[in-house]
Amino acid sequence: MLLPHRRAPRLPTIKTGEELRIDLSGGVFIGGVSTGATLAAVTAQRWVTEKRQPAIFGVLRNTPMLLDKAIVPEKLKDLWFSREQNADAMVIDEKALDYIKTAYAPDVFSAQYSPFNMKMRTRDFLWYTSKFVGRIH
Repeated sequence: MLLPHRRAPRLPTIKTGEELRIDLSGGVFIGGVSTGATLAAVTAQRWVTEKRQPAIFGVLRNTPMLLDKAIVPEKLKDLWFSREQNADAMVIDEKALDYIKTAYAPDVFSAQYSPFNMKMRTRDFLWYTSKFVGRIH
């Protein structure tokens, strides 16, 4: 077991096409489930922010953990209630989430933890969050 000796978040990277023996000239599509989804989201945001190549043309994120109560912007805190709603969920309840967070030991303020922690201009951050908040209403 790598935890807790490998503190999270670790640096997500995209390997070169030569290493993977694939042609990346048309761009890349990345994705993942659970922790893989979190890594895909963080990698995609960094990749775009740093204007790296090849271009990312798609991101699949299935159940990423991108937010923590500590990093939810003040004006959006009233929308942060799903953890309370699902505290007694059948599969991953509050106790399981607490265990995962303790073992994972993330720095929730790091840009490696969540795209929401990227140093973006306010306008860009509001656009980014509006894509999610707009779907709630």
